[in-house]
Parts: sequence; C-alpha cells; structure tokens
Amino acid sequence: GSSRLDRGGIDTVTRADPFPPVPQDISRDPFEVVVPIRFNLDR
Repeated sequence: GSSRLDRGGIDTVTRADPFPPVPQDISRDPFEVVVPIRFNLDR
C-alpha cells in the first residue's frame, strides 16, 4: 500500500464525520459499510 493514499482515505472519512444515525429498520448488531475511494494520480 501507500501511506500517502492510506492517509488520504482516512482524512476523507474523517472530514465526512459526523455521519447520520443508523436507520431504525437496520439491525444494531455490527454491520459493515463499504465505500470505494478512487484516487486520480497526476504526475
């Protein structure tokens, strides 16, 4: 992996916080949310 890209992904999620509450019709047991992040690397 790339530490710079990893940091960019973490920073993106941090800036999106706070997240809306989980809808009541979704189980409160742990669940996974997958959000693809695409980086465009221009050199």
